[in-house]
Amino acid sequence: NRIVGSSTVTSPIIANGNVFPPPPTESANDCLVLVTRNQFMWHCPELTLDANGIPSPDSSDSNDNSSNSNDSISSQPTQAILYRGDFGGGRRFRGAVSAPGTDRRRLWLLDSPQTHDLLLELDTVTGEILQTLEIADTQDGHDLVRVGNALFMVDTRFGNIVEIELPASAAPYYESSIAAGATAVSEDGYVNILKVHGGFTRSDHVNNVAIHEELLLSNLHGKGKLIEDAATGVRRPVSPTRLSALSRLKHGELGAAEGFTPVQNVGTMCHGIAFWQDNDAAATIYLLSLDSKSGTLVSVSLT
Repeated sequence: NRIVGSSTVTSPIIANGNVFPPPPTESANDCLVLVTRNQFMWHCPELTLDANGIPSPDSSDSNDNSSNSNDSISSQPTQAILYRGDFGGGRRFRGAVSAPGTDRRRLWLLDSPQTHDLLLELDTVTGEILQTLEIADTQDGHDLVRVGNALFMVDTRFGNIVEIELPASAAPYYESSIAAGATAVSEDGYVNILKVHGGFTRSDHVNNVAIHEELLLSNLHGKGKLIEDAATGVRRPVSPTRLSALSRLKHGELGAAEGFTPVQNVGTMCHGIAFWQDNDAAATIYLLSLDSKSGTLVSVSLT
């Protein structure tokens, strides 16, 4: 109930590609941006493309093309590569978010080479990278989530969730992106960091984050060395796989003192955070994650 049942929580929970409760405009036909290690792709179940090949805002109304403009193109399920990096050149793509004020043609991409983390501004029409901004003092970024005018990046190497000001876009969208809420960078080549939310460690291996008004929900698949429990003699990992959270107001992983208990029976290598509400009588709300090692889907009831 700390997650979904608080009467003081009025904003949705936002994860990478998932919002709960879903907005009224959400549709099963909405397009997705899929991320692999070296490329970004559109995946649209059924859509209308505009003249530039960008999914139209009214794509969700896929059964009625009468409202489409004359320069739109109807299409069946479509996949299109937006950008492909050099697989052998150190690219490790981990996330993508929209850049406001850019006529829906720009994305901010998270790239995590071995020694540092970068935000890349991509023009989805030309396929060009227009800006490269470093996220200082981070390494091995695993996830990127946009909430309003802020970006939240998972810094797996140091166990932090880094809150970043949404950067202004390159010309000709510099002014319009600022009008839409973005901010000019203070130092050339670097993002503006608002806050570093700490509490996890390198051995926790934090993978993903979902943004709640009060919490930063995370999944961790720690692979630290085993230690022996002095009381039972059982060898347990230093950092067990678990679903946990950081407070947005103070430092540290939440525990029983804050009315929050991490969930540990979630497999051995969890990836991804999504929310789903059952249509049973109780309208049960679940947090979903993937146990990549066993190839199973794990659900945790939140109500």
